[in-house]
Amino acid sequence: MFIKNKALLIIVSFSLFSLIALTILLISKNLNIYTIYFIIIYIFSVNIIAIFLIFSIKYFSNYISNIEKKATTNFSTFYSSFLTNDLTRSIFKLERRILLYKKEINEERKKYFETIDSIPLPILLIDKNKIILKSNKSFSTNFLKNYTGNNFHELFRSPNTITSVNKAIKGESCKVELEFFNTISSRNYSFIVYFQPMSRRLNVISYVTAIFIDQTSLKKIINARTDFIANASHEIKTPLTTIIGVVETLKNIKSSDTNSKNKFLDMLSNHTYKMNALINNLLSLSKSEMNETSYPKNTINISNVLYENIKWFRAGNFFKSKSIKVKIAKDIKTYGSKEDLTQANKNIIENMIKYGGNKLSIKLKIKVGKNNDKKISIMFIDNGKGISKIDLDRVTERFYRAKGNSIEGSGLGLSIAKHKVYRHKGTLEIKSKINLGTIVIINLPVIKD
Repeated sequence: MFIKNKALLIIVSFSLFSLIALTILLISKNLNIYTIYFIIIYIFSVNIIAIFLIFSIKYFSNYISNIEKKATTNFSTFYSSFLTNDLTRSIFKLERRILLYKKEINEERKKYFETIDSIPLPILLIDKNKIILKSNKSFSTNFLKNYTGNNFHELFRSPNTITSVNKAIKGESCKVELEFFNTISSRNYSFIVYFQPMSRRLNVISYVTAIFIDQTSLKKIINARTDFIANASHEIKTPLTTIIGVVETLKNIKSSDTNSKNKFLDMLSNHTYKMNALINNLLSLSKSEMNETSYPKNTINISNVLYENIKWFRAGNFFKSKSIKVKIAKDIKTYGSKEDLTQANKNIIENMIKYGGNKLSIKLKIKVGKNNDKKISIMFIDNGKGISKIDLDRVTERFYRAKGNSIEGSGLGLSIAKHKVYRHKGTLEIKSKINLGTIVIINLPVIKD
């Protein structure tokens, strides 16, 4: 701009100077007409050239200015584009890394959950909000449901359990005894639950692991042992007390009172036999439990054994007015002890006579299973009062007697029968419904050809 203004000033000044000089020459009249023409043309030419130069400089300046603007714009666009592409690449790399991390985390999580599922103990993973993140297969098997996603309080409402979870969330390891009634299976469970806080970072609890140690079977054993001691003491004490009383009475009876003596001697004899039978049953039960894994190797004809057992009851008129149907397949053989199977059969038949109503049935046959596997099946069927569902799970326990049962008995018969059958690699099944009777089934292995 400065160049353009200076050139214009010079041209204007030169033009004014030329006009002034021309005017002075004309006044002085010293120049001829040709000289004046020459001067005018010269001045005109110089002005034309100056004007041309001015417009050329202006055009050139504008051209240079446009080039500078374009160069600046293109550089900005290029730089901006370079920055944008670089940022996009960085974001893409970051997203890819995040996806890879997520994949690795999911794979590790899957392996971790598979490891938890393989553990044969019920396990729960609980977050700090007491939501169950994971329940393993063993937990679902024991509690008959997958509780993943549920609140821990919805499942266990015991104050001690809730307190223990809260302590674990705060970082304290603890354990609690838990009694749980499963409404689906209608069964009581007993557990010791260990709560262990798990942290990914120092002093930050991510979740809590709850490990359930099933104490149900152990408690049953402890209760059975306690019941056994109490029942055995009671069963022994009752005849023993009677015997002591009879002996004391006999001491005070006159020698001449023969009838009274005989009456009390019969009573003494009766209770002595009962006590002896009880002790023999206890010894037999103990022997069966000790020899449960010592399997018999002798071959016996179970058909003949069962015939002999029924014949013995008929000979003693134990069936009395009861009708009994017998259907026994011939010459069925198995590996076994005749003595043990005889006692098992007699104990079951004795129970049929005591509790089984007026119609009894005994069947022996070979059953063929789904996989063409064969087994010997001895069925003892009656039409008695039946056994309740609560009592059905416990009737084979030692000294256990169904509630409301007023008929005399030791409560050892089925327990002895069960252990005798187990020694023969067999099973004892009991099916019963109230007022519809009971079916007791002994299943034994068949000798393979």
